[in-house]
Amino acid sequence: MVVAACGDSGSESSADSPAEAVEIGAEALQILGTSESLTLVRDLEIDADGTVWVLDDAAPFFVGFGPDGTVVGPLGQSGGGPQEFRNPVTLVRPGGQGADGIWTYDRARHAMVRVTGGGLESAAAVGSEAVGLPNETVTPQMLLSRDAGMPGPLAWVDGGGGSVFVMYPPNDLPNGLAFWRSRIAELSLAEGSLAERWDLSELLEDPAAQYPGATDWLPVPLLAVCPDGQGWMYDPSSHTVRALAGEGTPNVAETRAFDLPPARRMPFTADRMFEVMLPRIIEEVPSDQRPPDDELREFFLVQMADVFEEFAEVFPEYHSLRCGADTALWLQNFEWDSGSGGQGWSWVRIPLDDEVGLPQVIRFPDGFVAMRFTADRAWGIVRDEFDVPSVAWVALP
Repeated sequence: MVVAACGDSGSESSADSPAEAVEIGAEALQILGTSESLTLVRDLEIDADGTVWVLDDAAPFFVGFGPDGTVVGPLGQSGGGPQEFRNPVTLVRPGGQGADGIWTYDRARHAMVRVTGGGLESAAAVGSEAVGLPNETVTPQMLLSRDAGMPGPLAWVDGGGGSVFVMYPPNDLPNGLAFWRSRIAELSLAEGSLAERWDLSELLEDPAAQYPGATDWLPVPLLAVCPDGQGWMYDPSSHTVRALAGEGTPNVAETRAFDLPPARRMPFTADRMFEVMLPRIIEEVPSDQRPPDDELREFFLVQMADVFEEFAEVFPEYHSLRCGADTALWLQNFEWDSGSGGQGWSWVRIPLDDEVGLPQVIRFPDGFVAMRFTADRAWGIVRDEFDVPSVAWVALP
């Protein structure tokens, strides 16, 4: 483990002092377990009993790993029946009475479906309890992506305080602008009701002032909800992380904010953009419906030529925002020259306890895709030399 100063002395920053940086070596990786059911892991969540659940891209969708690596499941059958899944895209742990266990959002059913907890007595019962989202308020197509606004199948859905939260725009807006004008709604799993919680158009400045003319490509505000139901936002216009107002208070961002390491202002190239997007295209478009990669690249560069210059001015600083289980926020760097589809190996840990100290940049081993954070560990997926995924963890400094 190597500790060094962080920050580019030539970059502008609102921080009074640079964040500490810690690099974690590959020897720190600890493999919890794997399963022949794992192919492409979409998400990971940790149950109250310490079981690590992963969501795979293909059925059976859910595989659990006990604290000793024992495989639980796999669970979840593919199909259109009442206890089957067609397109589960994320895992959340809402917490709270009546909402315990792990839930998934199934885009095809447009519902939150319980995977564990709540008295499910057998694997056959998985999928039997579902809470639908009302189509008259938000449709499946309206839910926004969770990964820096990059097109993809993963919807932004988060959980905390016994509820689930979803993000959607008020109407048909260009992709980038939709995030700046989106609403965050709270779905009560106990009552099945959906209520607006935050309106980002009231929490953010008009992006046209800072990014004139940009609509499809804009730096994306990132959201996370902590276990206590408190919302947090990364505001790209001010390059700060801010708390969102609590329930029953005016819909404005609270004054408490955290300074971050200096913005990196990375150079942009169209070829690298294609490399970042290619894995997502492969995930979403079947092989018999897309041209060879070289033809796809040429088509992509021609079609996107008119937006490259615009995108270069608003390149995303961060990929995603997570709330850990130890009152800390985690901001994942958007990596241009490394990482996996824009997911960087470096994260900024922001302590929410004022006595802990400044934000800290932690670089995880190459190939370790961190997905969740507990008090002393980062949990995620690592692939071996044969491209087989395993659940792994790294002890946090």
